[in-house]
Amino acid sequence: MRKDFTAFVAVVACTGALLACKKGSTGEATPAASAEAQKTPGVLFSKKVPGVGAKRTEDAKNEIEVQIEAKRAGRVIHSGAFKKNEREKKRVEVLAANDTAVTKVKVTYLEKFDAEAEGKAALKRKPSPVSGKSYTVEAVNGSVEVHSDSGGSVPSKEKKIVADDFKDLGKPDKFTSFIPSRPLLDGEKLLVTADIVREMFGSKDGDEMSVDSATFTFRGTRTEGPLTYGTFDVSFKLTASPKDQDLGMVMDLEGKVTVDTATSWPIEMNLKGPLTMKGKSDKAGVELDGKGSMTAGMTAQYE
Repeated sequence: MRKDFTAFVAVVACTGALLACKKGSTGEATPAASAEAQKTPGVLFSKKVPGVGAKRTEDAKNEIEVQIEAKRAGRVIHSGAFKKNEREKKRVEVLAANDTAVTKVKVTYLEKFDAEAEGKAALKRKPSPVSGKSYTVEAVNGSVEVHSDSGGSVPSKEKKIVADDFKDLGKPDKFTSFIPSRPLLDGEKLLVTADIVREMFGSKDGDEMSVDSATFTFRGTRTEGPLTYGTFDVSFKLTASPKDQDLGMVMDLEGKVTVDTATSWPIEMNLKGPLTMKGKSDKAGVELDGKGSMTAGMTAQYE
């Protein structure tokens, strides 16, 4: 029985990768200063591709807490808690771009790790092999090439992590494609496609994901110095299944997304909500259920 329970916990841990907030966090970076949102009708968001030399620092943090029960013939035979935290702070510099997309970057992973714990045990941190390292990433003929900062080869494990992180390099950004090229009114609701949600969470190829009732509601702007930020309330129901895992997962997430009105570049994203999971082990006749919560977010600073 313990083997089945441990296997399920391992699957739950995999959801961190499925649900990693791609655009970066409720991390340690300081959020933009609070200011009462101004109800500004007719706000037009411009869209801009970052130019050569542009730099940004993203700070991302995701947390999952789940209470898991294992049942056989309807009877609880084991239960326990599982917690997983993830942190990724990176600095990205644009080395090449065209009119529609960034095509080459230098990325430095200032810090990247995950931490897991079962029951009342303390979180055990596991650094990523890319943490503290820099890479050059370039979109070439539909694929992504990864090299060390000095131009040399990169170990396969590191290359896969970086390539997955930048798999959309060279393609137009989907993240803010929900913003129309016309002025938005305060309180206006925008329907969001599943592709945009997948972009937000950086789901892996092969993962099954469906999105219900996804809406972004414009909540006006706030001005900080020379910059004006637009804020959207976000709400959607996400049903997902990690690739090659007999696990179903449902989340009802709500939160806010803030973008720069002059560029449509994301500034902050904070999401949270309940999640439920169901899995099974056919050989042992065991059903596994999990209930808990997830929080995810990002902050981004631009130079």
